[in-house]
Amino acid sequence: MKPQIMALPGIHSFINMIDDDGKGCVVSLVESRETSEGNAQAVQALWANFADHLTEAPTADGFDVIANWSA
Repeated sequence: MKPQIMALPGIHSFINMIDDDGKGCVVSLVESRETSEGNAQAVQALWANFADHLTEAPTADGFDVIANWSA
């Protein structure tokens, strides 16, 4: 899936997290909110690959980046 995800327009980074109970989230940094919203249909198609493993369809929320630090 990495090539398909990283090929989405405007994507800078992608983080997928999960806990011991199977709950998780995805954080991706994208060039702009507009670009991210333009990717919505392609992202839904990618999530469809995991439909058998999800209790419900994921929802997307957008945020503005205030800080993006790395060591």
